[in-house]
Amino acid sequence: SIRLKEDFQPRMISTFIGEISGEVAIAGIERAKKFFVPKPAETMLPHDLIYFFAFPNAINSLRSSVCEFNEQTVPIKSCVIFWADSLGVEIAKVLLKKGIEVQIMDKNIELCRKANIELKNKATVLKTNYDADHIVNKTRFDTDMFIAATKNDEYNITKCIEAKQKGIKKIIGINNDIAYSSLMRNLNIEVVRGEKINAYYSILERIETNGQFMQKKFCGGEGAVLLRKVDAHSSLLGTKPALPDKVDERGHFIIIRDNDIYEFRLIAQFERDDVIVAFTKESDFEVVAKWLQQGA
Repeated sequence: SIRLKEDFQPRMISTFIGEISGEVAIAGIERAKKFFVPKPAETMLPHDLIYFFAFPNAINSLRSSVCEFNEQTVPIKSCVIFWADSLGVEIAKVLLKKGIEVQIMDKNIELCRKANIELKNKATVLKTNYDADHIVNKTRFDTDMFIAATKNDEYNITKCIEAKQKGIKKIIGINNDIAYSSLMRNLNIEVVRGEKINAYYSILERIETNGQFMQKKFCGGEGAVLLRKVDAHSSLLGTKPALPDKVDERGHFIIIRDNDIYEFRLIAQFERDDVIVAFTKESDFEVVAKWLQQGA
C-alpha cells in the first residue's frame, strides 16, 4: 500500500496506470477511513491509501512517483527496534545482513541479555526505563527507521507517534490485533502483521485455497484478492463466462497473461496459464467467490 502525495494530481485510475507502464492494478482504496474497491474510472485523490497489485519491476516506479515520502532518496543506514523478544531479534538479524546499523531497546534486562547473545554483539542492545520520546531525542535522533515490535498494539502506536514527532520518516508498527489495524493505517504507520493476526489471516486464507484457487486478505481483513488459474484441464479454457452486473458491481476483475495485466472485459477468451484475479470487499466475498469457482 502507498499513501499518495499531498501534491498528487488527481486523475482517473486508467489514466494513471497508462502513465506508469500498465503492469499495475489497484486492488483497493482507503479514503476518509473507508475502504472500497475502485473501477478504472475512479479518480485517485491526494492522501488516498492505495493498495497496488503489481509486478516487482513496477514497484520502484510507483514509490518514486506517488509516495508522500520518497524512500529511494534516503537509504536506510540505521534502525531503532523497540522490544528485544524473539520478533525484535529476528528483525534485527535481517537488517544486519543488509548492512544496517541496529539498536534494540527494551525495559527487560533479561531479554536484552539474551538478544545480545543471539545477535553476537553485532547490534547495540540497550536496557532502558525511559520512553521512546526520550530515547529518540537523546540517543538516536538521526535514525533512519523506527520499528515498534511489541505484542501490545497501543504501546506500538504510541511509540510510533513519538518517533514520527521527532522527524523519523520510516516508521513501522507490528499489528497484533485486527481492531487496531485501521487506526494504525490512518496514522500513516506502516503496518506489518504480528504473529497473532498473521495466524488469523492464514486460517481464513487457507479455507478457500486449493490447487486451483487462492485468496489473500488485505487492508486489515476488509479486502480480499481471489485468484484462479486456467490450466490445461480447466473447463474455462477457450471460453469466457459472463460477468453479471450483480457480481461486477462487487469487485474489480483482471487477467494476468504472459506477465501483463489486462482488464477482464478486454479478453475475448481464456488461454492456458491465464490467472483470473478478483478484488473485492470482504462483505462481498461470497458472491464473487461463487462466480469465480463456477465450472470447477
